Amino acid sequence: MNLRYSGPNRTHAVFLALSILSIAFAQAQKPAEDPKSSSSPTGSVTGHVLDDETSLPIRFAEIRLVPNPVAPDRTIEHTEGTTKWQKVEPHLAIFLGASGMDGSFRLDNVPAGDYLVAAVMAGYVARGTAADPFIPDDQIKRLLASIPTVHVSAGQTATVNLSLHHGAVISGRVQFADGSPAIGMQVSWEAAERDAGIKAIRLARPSTWGSTMQEFDFYTGHRLQAVTDDEGRYRIFGLLPGRYILGIQIASGINSGHGQMSDGSFLPSNDELRIYPDLTPVYAPGVFRRSDSKVFEVRAEEQVANADLKIDLAGLCTIKGTIVAGEDHHVPSQAMLRLFEDGKDTLRLVMIEEDGSFQMKYVPPGRYSLVIFAVFDQIKSPGSSDIGKVSRNYQTLRMPVVVEQHDVMLDKVLVNELKPGEEMDWP
Repeated sequence: MNLRYSGPNRTHAVFLALSILSIAFAQAQKPAEDPKSSSSPTGSVTGHVLDDETSLPIRFAEIRLVPNPVAPDRTIEHTEGTTKWQKVEPHLAIFLGASGMDGSFRLDNVPAGDYLVAAVMAGYVARGTAADPFIPDDQIKRLLASIPTVHVSAGQTATVNLSLHHGAVISGRVQFADGSPAIGMQVSWEAAERDAGIKAIRLARPSTWGSTMQEFDFYTGHRLQAVTDDEGRYRIFGLLPGRYILGIQIASGINSGHGQMSDGSFLPSNDELRIYPDLTPVYAPGVFRRSDSKVFEVRAEEQVANADLKIDLAGLCTIKGTIVAGEDHHVPSQAMLRLFEDGKDTLRLVMIEEDGSFQMKYVPPGRYSLVIFAVFDQIKSPGSSDIGKVSRNYQTLRMPVVVEQHDVMLDKVLVNELKPGEEMDWP
């Protein structure tokens, strides 16, 4: 079994192996403790997990109990001397276990209370979940109402049996323009509806109800990526009914290489670490704009094949240039560049090189807005690996860029120092 408490920076990492081991050695473990009291009453939950079509046991499924009703995060104020700060008060967020070889499970030391309960397993989906956790809360509440519940009483054992059904599947092949397979490519997917206000949605957090629904989705604790095999084939499984878009990322502008010593350290390199390499998104069936991508709609347990993607970079261009300070044309310590189209983030983000140069490869023809931001000078101590102290900040610069049938060269783009009272503008 495993307890998880909410709090700042809570992740969705799930340790299934630890859950299985803890079930096997449940008698040897100490009772779970409530964050407020070490004498909180506990009970047990038992049951079976079955395939709802074949009635066969689902082995090693993860069992998830989420307190019901959902408890929102609460902040408490701390005072130490004259210093005050707020902290999220921990509360039980989820209780984890796993089924065994016969599909049965037993979770001991469960704090008394009411819970939503479901099983989670690769390839399967549970009732009460949806592909997009950002749908309205009233829709999510109706979905959550279909999830089984269990009441845990102190010193008592509650029983609940669970079932899962197979999710939908999308499969296909990724190839280059010459027909060779794209091996080891990570194919990702997302709900097609999330295009509206895509930047704000991607940075936003789901509501308390949306987060609760995510607890019962297999892919909450696993990456939404499928890796292509030696023939360029991929298979995405366990999908909820919905509409999806698929894509890959082509990385360029990464370090030229590095050497590693026998003790694990690396050889010195003149290359700066590329925190943001130039990533080019390619969407199925082989387009470079999300709005042009094909939408794959799947129903429950449906299998969609031949969702192929071809990587053809012909006809694409490069935007390149140099960034220098306006007052004396020196190269700033850092500058970042982001490309927008039609007010939407195209997810093109690069950094300048040590000589102030930059390039964005594989840009389709169109009218864009190039934003140069996070520009500053930095003082570093000789031989030090520390980040260094920022000595000067520069204004954010926005400029139109038209890409036609050839590369675009922006030579010596000038950035000006922030004036007194001005703040850096982040796109």
